[in-house]
Amino acid sequence: MGEETQRRLQSLNYLAALPLKDFVQFFYEATESRQTSDSGRWRGHLALGDAERVAGEPWRVDILALGDDGWAADTPLCQSTVCECGNAIRSWSNHMICPVCQTPQRGT
Repeated sequence: MGEETQRRLQSLNYLAALPLKDFVQFFYEATESRQTSDSGRWRGHLALGDAERVAGEPWRVDILALGDDGWAADTPLCQSTVCECGNAIRSWSNHMICPVCQTPQRGT
């Protein structure tokens, strides 16, 4: 196995072992400067989503948002709201920042 393959497997194992809250934080730290558009007219950035459904019902996608620090790593992502930009967002904290439009929000 090559060195690059070993590093990739170590990275994958590290990410797979992270608690969900830590994974969300890692994702946004790793992608904060990454742009998804190469056009001057468009702006784009990555956002992490969670697709879920109750059996037999339509899928729902929530954008996972960063929240206040100070919460335990295993804190569930149980606070949610719909942002003024129209996206459903969810976080571990009821004080969160919408990952789409960067507007502070309060979950319930």
